[in-house]
Amino acid sequence: QRDEIRDIRTHNPFFSDPAAAVDQYGTSFQKIVAEGWRSRQVSRTVAALSRAAREGKFSAIETIQAVLGLVQEPAIAYALDEDCDEIQKRKEYCRLAAETLYDGRGDCDCKSALAATLFKALGFPVLGLLNDTARHAAVAVGGVPEDMPGEGKLWFEHQGERYYYCETTGRGWQVGQASPEANAMVADPRSIVDLR
Repeated sequence: QRDEIRDIRTHNPFFSDPAAAVDQYGTSFQKIVAEGWRSRQVSRTVAALSRAAREGKFSAIETIQAVLGLVQEPAIAYALDEDCDEIQKRKEYCRLAAETLYDGRGDCDCKSALAATLFKALGFPVLGLLNDTARHAAVAVGGVPEDMPGEGKLWFEHQGERYYYCETTGRGWQVGQASPEANAMVADPRSIVDLR
């Protein structure tokens, strides 16, 4: 498995051409998510999530929450790129989904790319949220009933569809629960990276 991950890393634009990947961050993030599902680690994870959702008769919200639980701590630890030997302590690096699963850690963009990859594989429309001012990354997920329970859920419309904010770092964040950076991110249309 180590050789497979090493090969996957070499195809990551943040590994092969980091300056260009950072310069075109939104496009690089799209590529990370588009390519992310093409690994055994991701296929197995999606199969396990699908089986759990089917057997547990999960609603859309419960399925989304299961993905968030998988990418948040403690399942995937939060770690800054420059503290990670496996990615050569690069200043900026967004892992492919298989890398994050294998490494068991990542920062906000790594966790968001993993979540987005899993949401797409499970059939949910998803947007990346990348904001330089907030220095944060998250995702927004569609395909959720409009009568979602709970008050104060953070959502916004994009091309006629409702998307709920999903925080991928930390622990215990719920679908639509706003992190401190969330409002600034969803208010700025430049934050949105269309991953559909």
